[in-house]
Parts: sequence; structure tokens; C-alpha cells
Amino acid sequence: MDTETLLDIYRKEKMSPYLQELEGDFYEEVQSVIRELEARYDESRGNTKQGSKLLRELENVKSVVLDLYEIRERKVVLGALNYVRRDGGEFEMEDLTESEEKMLGDVADVLKENRRAILEGGPPKKVKKQKAEKKQEKKEAAPEKKISLVTVRITKDLPSIVGADGKIYGEFQEEDVVSLPDANARALIEQGAAEEIKL
Repeated sequence: MDTETLLDIYRKEKMSPYLQELEGDFYEEVQSVIRELEARYDESRGNTKQGSKLLRELENVKSVVLDLYEIRERKVVLGALNYVRRDGGEFEMEDLTESEEKMLGDVADVLKENRRAILEGGPPKKVKKQKAEKKQEKKEAAPEKKISLVTVRITKDLPSIVGADGKIYGEFQEEDVVSLPDANARALIEQGAAEEIKL
């Protein structure tokens, strides 16, 4: 698997309301790609330009994988919720990975137990939530980072990139004028692939 294949899988998953089929060893392949990029980055530490390029690619791949996982996770949780609201019956959700099948069953069990306990009387079993509450407090306390955008003119055709804000930008064609996160814009300018437009 290469970065372009991963981006293609990510785009399809993001655009579809349904889970897209993944190879059984998809996540293992992704980890292999990440390890390979990390090794190449370590080897290129003396070459600033090459190292910088590999680091950006590595960060892009990790960002895409996280976003892809979270998109699929959301679909699985919503699928479990729909299943429970239909009061069981045969469950039809295709293209689950093995770990997602387990997640689906676990989430559905928790939802069913909670629903049964509340609607049929008596409180549901208490779940330890102290750690989850602390994590939520930290998340709420952390200030949201604002990503500044820079407008550039693209000077050569380029494939899609994952921005510092986690969004997909591109594909780009020569002479396109686009606004990109500062870090991505600066990287393209350094590579001679874009020119800043002062507004």
C-alpha cells in the first residue's frame, strides 16, 4: 500500500454513508507503511529537505488513518444504535472488520442494557466513569488551536494533501489559487510548488 491508495480509501469512506470494504489486514498494512516512513525519516536526518518531506508525509498518513478510523467508528456506533432502536432482529451491516464486529456487539449490548433498565424500571448498572470525566475536563480546558490560512498560487500539478487542520486539500492544477493552512502553504512554497499571494 502507498500513500495515494490510502488517500483513495479515505476519500471513499468519507463520501459514503456506509462502511467501505477493507482488506482483512488493512490496519497491519497501514502500520507497515508508517514504520517504513519512520525508518526512512530516521535515515534522512542529515538531509534537511528530504527529512522535512518525509516528516510531512508521515504526519499526513497518521492524520488520515486516525480520521479514517474515527469515521468508521462513528458509523459502527450509529449502526448499533439503529439496531437497538429496532428492538433487535437480524442485523445487516456489511464490510465490518473483525475488531469492528466486536465493537458493534459490545456497544449494542451496553445500549440494550441501558434501554431495558430505564424503560422497564430500575436504574442501569453503574459504570465507572471517573477517568472518562477527567479526560473530558482536560479536553474542555484545552484551548482550541486556530489554524491560520495562507493564499497561494500553485505552480505545478500536485496530488491531494492532508492539511494541518486534518482536512483534505486538492488535487491541484498549475495556476490554481487556494487557501491552505500556514504549515502546508510554507512547505509547498519551500518546494517551489507554490507562490504566496499577498492579499
